[in-house]
Amino acid sequence: LGLGSLIAVKLFTVEKVVVEGSELYPEEAIEQWLLNDEYSWNSLYVFFKYKFQEPEDLAFVESADVSLEPPHTLKVTMHEKELRRRIYIDSMGQNAYFDKEGMVVEMSSEEIAGVPKITGMDVEQIVLNEKLPIKGNSVLKNLLSLTQILKKYELAPKSIKYGAEGTYTLKF
Repeated sequence: LGLGSLIAVKLFTVEKVVVEGSELYPEEAIEQWLLNDEYSWNSLYVFFKYKFQEPEDLAFVESADVSLEPPHTLKVTMHEKELRRRIYIDSMGQNAYFDKEGMVVEMSSEEIAGVPKITGMDVEQIVLNEKLPIKGNSVLKNLLSLTQILKKYELAPKSIKYGAEGTYTLKF
């Protein structure tokens, strides 16, 4: 038992973290997010830690899978939330990024490249992790359908403007 503990402590040290599937975060940020406590220098500890519990929430990340390539390398496979939509709220000076179901996943003053700015929507207040409170049931449904079609055909407009009577103007 003592020999096994000594081997686990001396042999399984984190020397390298390999990150796959992250387009929005640099590898250093993912590494800091993953190795976030005093025992994270041990690769075996980190592997088992994330086998039995989910990592802390990180904006734009749906889930992360951690695997061990013994004895010194941790491999992190990121599954990021789809960010193809954002509404700019003039009164707040913020962008509300939302997923394919209309749930707000991030509020930020920063603009992420490749995500079109949606304007002209009647939105009073946006709450993180809640559905967009857009007036009219079909407005949100139509907007989500439009952004899905744009994604399917790999079209990325710079902006989408919602107009009178449910019309959309796309600027490329």
